[in-house]
Amino acid sequence: MNFPRGVVGKAQHRDWLALVNPEGPFLSIPVLNQVFPNGVDRPDHRSADIASLMNQHKVWRVKKVEQHEAWMRSVLVYGAKWPPGQTSFKDEISSDFEVSFPEHGSTMKPWAVLFDSADATIRKPIMLVHTVPIGQDLRATPGDGWAASPIERTSRLLRRLKVEVGLVTDGRWWALVWADLTTSTGSAIFDSRVWNEELLMRDAFFSLIGIQRQIGVATEEKLPQLFKKSLVQQEEITEALGRQVRQAVELLVQSFSESRITALAADRSDPIPTSENEP
Repeated sequence: MNFPRGVVGKAQHRDWLALVNPEGPFLSIPVLNQVFPNGVDRPDHRSADIASLMNQHKVWRVKKVEQHEAWMRSVLVYGAKWPPGQTSFKDEISSDFEVSFPEHGSTMKPWAVLFDSADATIRKPIMLVHTVPIGQDLRATPGDGWAASPIERTSRLLRRLKVEVGLVTDGRWWALVWADLTTSTGSAIFDSRVWNEELLMRDAFFSLIGIQRQIGVATEEKLPQLFKKSLVQQEEITEALGRQVRQAVELLVQSFSESRITALAADRSDPIPTSENEP
């Protein structure tokens, strides 16, 4: 379903979340409603950037191999609006970003890096992009001897480089990955092949990874903080449910005890069987 621009948010968020198969502590509905009370940002489809993105989308769908890297760059430049001065690709990326995992016989280096500033003397990375071969399932183990999916590997790369949010893609499938510095990993996978049909899912993706969400808002509204807030809310809900279950059990036990005391006081049979064979 593609809601019109301006439709209030809750139904929108449930709709696009249902299409991206979230796993782990991903963004919660209450947090999304707080940050996007009127739904995700819906750019004008006639804008130059969206027109360029979708024109490249048409070309890529016909020539996936030949247009593979051009399409991925278009997603970041035209869709997410990552500025050239704050984005590095491939060989432009310093060797400092190369991470070795000798226990798995593997080395990883991001395909793209987004920085918080154009000033190379002070800037810090705020999002990484890792790429895998076309057709690689982002949640499946590649079978190269390292028993970890591309999403899991990306989370390891993020933690080693102390960056909380990243993307991993084969060109068609784009996984948004959150990896805090402990053990929590959340992810969701967006199918870019249907962005000409599922406009809401496309717009949700760019609302989350776009440059505005990374550097153009207050710290508490930036993407890593939204994940942290969502995790805290989910933990609070789990704790509340646990308390409710304990209270329900305590009330049930109390009820049984009172029934037993009442029955014995009235010289009736014990309502609680004392053995498995007692009827």
